[in-house]
Amino acid sequence: MNKKTFWILVFFILLSLIGLADSIYLTYEHYTGAPLVCIITQGCDTVTTSPQAYIFGVYIAIYGVIYYSLIFFLSLMAITTNYARSANFYKFLIFLTPLGFLASLYFLYLQAFVIGTFCTWCLISAIDSTLLFILGLYLANDNHRSHIFVEDKL
Repeated sequence: MNKKTFWILVFFILLSLIGLADSIYLTYEHYTGAPLVCIITQGCDTVTTSPQAYIFGVYIAIYGVIYYSLIFFLSLMAITTNYARSANFYKFLIFLTPLGFLASLYFLYLQAFVIGTFCTWCLISAIDSTLLFILGLYLANDNHRSHIFVEDKL
């Protein structure tokens, strides 16, 4: 793995840990009933207790915990496995990041036009998933040029 790919994966790990901490905090506060500390905006509790805070009956931050955990473990595996096997982890990372980005765009839309207020912690997650998406584009471009997607002939 080249240095650029290594550092992209390190940033994947760091950003996934930020997103994971954010999602865990939101989940914990939601299920304990504690009010959220809203730093920049004033609508955290309004957003996180709205009907839009659930998808298929599951609190939305739980999906964030799953998403960021997957990004973390895939990035970690991509760094620690051999070159041929890491290609599968790259592919999955490159597949996941647009999903997180599109989900964040949808959640921003809901906050702006349906709920009518913003949650600081949700905005942090949106920024985080946007940065992961951008890194995913770099990873896809870098690995496309290095032919990482060529199947292993073992």
